[in-house]
Amino acid sequence: MKKIEFNNVLNPWIGHEDVTGVRESKEALLHNYKKVLFLSLFPRISVKRKSDIVVMGTSIYKKLDPRLRKKSFVVISARDILRDFSVIGKLVRSFTFDLAIYKRAYDQIINNKNSEEFLYVKHILVEISPKIIILKSTIDPINRIWAFWANQLNIEIVCIQHGIFSSKTNPKIMERDIVDYYIVTGDKQSEIISPVIPKH
Repeated sequence: MKKIEFNNVLNPWIGHEDVTGVRESKEALLHNYKKVLFLSLFPRISVKRKSDIVVMGTSIYKKLDPRLRKKSFVVISARDILRDFSVIGKLVRSFTFDLAIYKRAYDQIINNKNSEEFLYVKHILVEISPKIIILKSTIDPINRIWAFWANQLNIEIVCIQHGIFSSKTNPKIMERDIVDYYIVTGDKQSEIISPVIPKH
């Protein structure tokens, strides 16, 4: 995978606003960010230890083999708190929970405030020294921040397709070569993404 610059990490929609589905994709995702802006003063909580795997969100974490869960560091999302509160109680040994990142990313995308590169994410990755990071989205800005720094640190990046990759949007627009391995479930999703990422 080629090295990428931080310029388009937070805003993968730049320059493609007129493409079918792009505006809707951006509006829907940022609407979700806006819902948690009032919680942005909540302090970041991290418990860090050496972990082989970084997992973006509890939905992926729950699908891992129990042996892999023991080797995982979980980046807990705002939605995870409501959806998987019981799971979060089991992550006391290796996780981060950061609501402030939603506001910082939102402000940077919407209001062009700051030009932060979220270096603390890099520092976390250096400290836990994972071999692989598993994303749940290649469009979500927070997933992209973690993927960017993983790429810079030569950590393998995997995205497990969530099943809603839009057939109305040209996949070449929405992907930015930020993953090493892309796992899809179902033939239809495979057909949509294969022009961008070869099936092998």
